[in-house]
Amino acid sequence: MERRARCFKARRSSGWLTGLLEDAARGGEARRWPGKHVPLRAQEREPTRCGVAVTSGRVPLLPSRLSVSSRLALTHEFDLEGRIAAATPADTLKGMFFQRIIALGSPSGVRWPDVRLKHAPAGLRYTTFGDYPVADYFRLVHAVGRTLFPRVSSSEAMRRVGHRDFAEFAESKVGKVALSFTGNARATLSRAGTMYGLLLKGPTIDARETDDGVEIRYRKFPGPVEVYPIGTVESLCRYYRIDYQIDITIHGPCDADYMVLVAKK
Repeated sequence: MERRARCFKARRSSGWLTGLLEDAARGGEARRWPGKHVPLRAQEREPTRCGVAVTSGRVPLLPSRLSVSSRLALTHEFDLEGRIAAATPADTLKGMFFQRIIALGSPSGVRWPDVRLKHAPAGLRYTTFGDYPVADYFRLVHAVGRTLFPRVSSSEAMRRVGHRDFAEFAESKVGKVALSFTGNARATLSRAGTMYGLLLKGPTIDARETDDGVEIRYRKFPGPVEVYPIGTVESLCRYYRIDYQIDITIHGPCDADYMVLVAKK
């Protein structure tokens, strides 16, 4: 039986935090966080048809549930262009994310001209706090994942890119400021809605701490909602050196509930 959806509300009045992040970004250089790769275990059940195209020829249907822990890799494929088709001009992401992905992919030989971006700045020179189309961001992430990890599924490749992206973020001045406010995984995850609200425009992302961990609710997420957040959530738990399990209920190509099971510390 499908669980009844819960309604959460995250505070949006975070101008003071924006100012601190901007101050931290000035002159900050990202360094790699020394974390080891830990593969995931993913169990796929009951594929479901969705309101927008999520299949293309041989690509499997969107799974309805995933259970993620620290053993095996994700295996399902997805059609990226079909998944970002719902993105609108109002769905934007801060340029700092684009900068990190460009920095990650360039040394690895990613052919940027082959990535069909819709609104790219000249020379891919993204500004840190500029707002850019999130659909283009997912195109860049997908290209980097296919280049760095060509032998795994598209979902696993995107998750691994998320690992590396978080590693850079955690060691940047902006990341250190953002992560210093809470000091543990549960508290940081429970503020996911507020943090996302500062950086990502368009989707609704709410989070709430529960007895078992933290539940994060993604709505109108214009990308692979069952894949992309995994890398960030998992890396955050590893950053705080805490055991975890992630149970994902997928309601559609843009909507999912993440139940992050973590112990209290």
